[in-house]
Amino acid sequence: MIGGKKQVLLYVYILNNDSGFAPCVQDNWLTLACCKGGIKGGMRMSVTKKFNEGNTIYLLGLCGKMLNRETAYSPIYFAKVDEVLDMNDYYADGGRASGRKDDVYKFVNGELKPKPNNHHSEYDRAKDVGGRYVLCSHQFTYWGDKCGSSGFEIENDLIELFAGIRKRSSVRGHIVYKRQELEKAILNWDWFPKQSNRCNFISKRSIKGDSISRRKC
Repeated sequence: MIGGKKQVLLYVYILNNDSGFAPCVQDNWLTLACCKGGIKGGMRMSVTKKFNEGNTIYLLGLCGKMLNRETAYSPIYFAKVDEVLDMNDYYADGGRASGRKDDVYKFVNGELKPKPNNHHSEYDRAKDVGGRYVLCSHQFTYWGDKCGSSGFEIENDLIELFAGIRKRSSVRGHIVYKRQELEKAILNWDWFPKQSNRCNFISKRSIKGDSISRRKC
């Protein structure tokens, strides 16, 4: 916060994989429990700190060149963070990770260890656990694994932001934008749910851009 004033922050980062693991979008709930961590905590630690200070946080995940070079920097999901969980609680026996696609860790002698279904290496595990927290959202729009075939809605509403991102030769880590106007702008975005416990899955858009196939949950 600046001078006690709460901020509206938009965290933008690149996804090089969108398999339903990070973020995990399941049962009308989006969680980012793995990746975007690191020895110093990375984006997840930064978001947690700002969220706990009372700031409003939004996440924008973009398609990376490794995922689809032709449609790089197109949107994959946009979410409002409404809850942050400690990884130890999330992955506890019978915890909220149970049955989800990102349920890939378990406690062994008081330490988080990979389950057999975890494809992350020991190096990846160190980065995952380094993030310490799970970012959660019940209010989001997810364009899914059709990288570049949708997401035009948000690009039209954030033209300058996307133009600036595409001018970069690369995007490393994450970018943080201070966007106080975002809260009001969202009220006019019909593709984004206006309240918590609401989400949109937008699967595809026609070539002419005049129709959207969406499923509300």
